[in-house]
Amino acid sequence: MTSNKKEKEFKRLIELVRELRKRYMLTLAASKIFNRLNQQKTYSCVGKSAAESNVHIFKKYSYFFGSIKEALRIYVVIELAKLFEKDQKSRNQSLNINYILNRIEKNIDKYGNTISYQDIKRIKKRLLDNKKKIKNIKDYRDEYIAHDDISKKEYSISNRDISTLLTIAKDIINLLYLKFEFLSNSYENFKEEPVNNLNQLMKDLMSYDREFRRKLKEKWNLKK
Repeated sequence: MTSNKKEKEFKRLIELVRELRKRYMLTLAASKIFNRLNQQKTYSCVGKSAAESNVHIFKKYSYFFGSIKEALRIYVVIELAKLFEKDQKSRNQSLNINYILNRIEKNIDKYGNTISYQDIKRIKKRLLDNKKKIKNIKDYRDEYIAHDDISKKEYSISNRDISTLLTIAKDIINLLYLKFEFLSNSYENFKEEPVNNLNQLMKDLMSYDREFRRKLKEKWNLKK
C-alpha cells in the first residue's frame, strides 16, 4: 500500500466523519427545539405567567407552530433512521454509522495506529445492544413517514429512546472525531443555542402581541 493511497483514504474518511457530525448536530438542534416547544406550555419549566402567555401565542399562530412541530418531529425521526441505516455494501451506498465502521474495518491498515479492531468491536456491540430501538425507529420511518402503509403496526418510540439514540450517535462520532481529527468535540452551541433562539422568538412574539393590543386599544379608545 503506497503512502499516497493511505493519505488519500485517511483524508476521505475524515471528510465523511465531518459530514456525519454535521448531520448529527442538526438533528440534535431539531430535537432540542421540539422538546423546548413542548416545555413552553409547562408551568414547571417556564413558570405560570410565561406558560399562559406562550399558550396564547401558540393559539394565535397555531398553523405556524403546528407545522413547525410536526416538521421537527419528522426530521428527527428521518435523520436518526438515516444515521443508523444498515450499510448496503453496494454502489448506491449512503453515509451512515455502519458504512463508516465497515469502511474502517476494510481499510484499517491505512490508518496506522489511529483506530483498532477493538474500538470497532465495542461500537458494534453497543449498536447490537440497542438494535430494537434502532429497528423501531427505522420501521416507523418506513411505514409512517416515507410511506403511509395501509397495514402497519403500532410503534412505541419514547423520548427516552430518541435521547438514547442521539447519545449513541454522539458518542460514536466523538470517538471517531477524536481518533481521526485528534480533537475533542463539543456540542454546547447545538445544545443551547437552538433553545436560546426559540426562547428569544417567543419573547419577541409576546412583545409584538402586547404592543399590537396596546395600539389597538389606543386607536379605538378601548378600556384596559
